[in-house]
Amino acid sequence: MKSYQQYCGLARGLDLVGDRWTLLVIRELALGDRRYAQLQRDLPGIPTNLLADRLRSLTASGLIEPTAGTARSGGYALTPRGREILPVLHALVRWSTPTMLDGPDADDHQSARWVAFAAMAYLRSAPAGSPVSIKLSCGAEHVVIRADHDVTISLDDELPTDVTIDGNAWALMGIVSGALPIGRVRAVDDSAAIVGTQASRRRATALIAHNTAAAS
Repeated sequence: MKSYQQYCGLARGLDLVGDRWTLLVIRELALGDRRYAQLQRDLPGIPTNLLADRLRSLTASGLIEPTAGTARSGGYALTPRGREILPVLHALVRWSTPTMLDGPDADDHQSARWVAFAAMAYLRSAPAGSPVSIKLSCGAEHVVIRADHDVTISLDDELPTDVTIDGNAWALMGIVSGALPIGRVRAVDDSAAIVGTQASRRRATALIAHNTAAAS
């Protein structure tokens, strides 16, 4: 990317991450190490040569690093320096909430991975004394949120959960953002299903309300 050549922190930051697709590559690696082929699959629409260029640039900037293997068979991971930008990306997700409320456009891709990233942005702490685990299922994929003293979010957690919510990406993102109360999920996804005791659902609602209040 050509430098803005401005002695300004914002301009310098954009010199590093302002190219198209760069922040989305970082989003994918925020959810765990990924191989080249996985990144190409999870970033629909990115040309393979452009992906290779973005990976080279991010590596040169010290924001990501290769893991074992060759450039295409090995993987990539965020460095500690790369992870430092995640709170900025999470803030951008929260800032974009009003643009998400009307749902996806007809040609928008959807993914449980992006629901997970949204959950990371919105669910930053757990209320005291209300431990809960929630599985958000989006087609064949699922996201598991576990909240006790802190909040962990995983895409490969197969342990039982207190609450399971099956729905589309619009409904699930609405839930984690607090824009869609759990009890109204079926209003935007009539195929949605919620399984869990009333007490578990109340704890799940308390987790979301706690973080919504903290963000306001």
